[in-house]
Amino acid sequence: VERVTADPAWAPVFAWRELPSAAELAALDLAAAVSEAGADHLYAWAWIDESAGWIRSRMAAPALGIAEDEATGAAALRVTAHLGRGLRITQGQGSELVTRLLDDGRAEVGGCTVADRVIPLP
Repeated sequence: VERVTADPAWAPVFAWRELPSAAELAALDLAAAVSEAGADHLYAWAWIDESAGWIRSRMAAPALGIAEDEATGAAALRVTAHLGRGLRITQGQGSELVTRLLDDGRAEVGGCTVADRVIPLP
C-alpha cells in the first residue's frame, strides 16, 4: 500500500458534520448539507467503532465539480488532525483509507480505492 505524508493544513478546509450513525450518514442529502453549511467542501462522518478509530465518511466539493468523492486523501488528512488520532476510513463504494497522526503534526494516509469513474484530462 502506498502512503502519502503531508501537513493536513495543506489540504482544503472542510466543513465538518458528524452524524450519530452510519445509517444516518447514508441517508444524508449531501448536496443539501453542503448548502446548509455554506461551505465549498463538506466532510461528513459517523463512527462505526470509535474505540477502534473506524469511521464511515462522505465528502462533497461542488465548487470543484465533485458531487461526492469515492475516496478523499486530503479530507482523510484533515479529519485525522481534527480528531487527533489515526483512523480507518470507509468511504464511497468500498474504498478503505488508513491514517496515522505523526509526532511532528503531519499525517500519513494510504489505502485502496474503488474506481467509480474515468475523468478525461484536457
